[in-house]
Amino acid sequence: MCRMLAMINRKPLPASYLRDFRRLSVDGRVSRNVKTSGHKDGWGIVHIDGQPAYLGHKALLDDGAVEADASLSKDYGRVCADVEEKRLAGIFLVHLRKASSGEKVLENTAPFIESEWSFSHNGTVYELGSGGVSDSRVLFRMLVGKITEMGDTVEGIRATVSEIRVNHKYSSMTFLLAKSGSFYAYRDYNQDEDYYLIKYASPEDSMLVFSQEEIWNLKWNTIPNRSMVMVGKDLKVEGPFKV
Repeated sequence: MCRMLAMINRKPLPASYLRDFRRLSVDGRVSRNVKTSGHKDGWGIVHIDGQPAYLGHKALLDDGAVEADASLSKDYGRVCADVEEKRLAGIFLVHLRKASSGEKVLENTAPFIESEWSFSHNGTVYELGSGGVSDSRVLFRMLVGKITEMGDTVEGIRATVSEIRVNHKYSSMTFLLAKSGSFYAYRDYNQDEDYYLIKYASPEDSMLVFSQEEIWNLKWNTIPNRSMVMVGKDLKVEGPFKV
């Protein structure tokens, strides 16, 4: 479980979006069957302008309780300052983790990077992870493998989603997937409709925001279940369409 955010910007990103989002590590929504609040098991911020790169990445067992909590982390604050100072634009994926599978280490803390891709997932795919590796990490590897095998991103996503549906039970396969110039947001849940959300809005012509919670007062669009939207370099949203 987690809270996910993506921002796609032609102009430099206002770091206020990152600062607002970090509060969800304390009071972000959790699934109905979860008794403890917060998303304090780790966080990550990936920037994509060419090859994806971590701006910051922390996990509970690697970095301790303070740094793993985005609301307290000094490194998260440093990232916000760097984004402002360097006037970064492009794609940003931000993730606050509440572990449901896999050890609370960096290896299992999204956003993940593999080759040209970065990925975040909210939900649990049961019996997919093993040996301390989270289901989200394995799901990402499956996606990249299928996309490479099929030579087409959408068909690779379709094939992966179909395979999971046939072979695994899951609470949610809701995810964000991005590489330079391309972004995909997919929503797929079997429970907690109000928790496994993906919404998007355009604060201005040069920016798109994808969030699970309506942190900002914007005109939000909700992606339906088992549906995906795509965004290219022109920031045009294609979809939603069924997968």
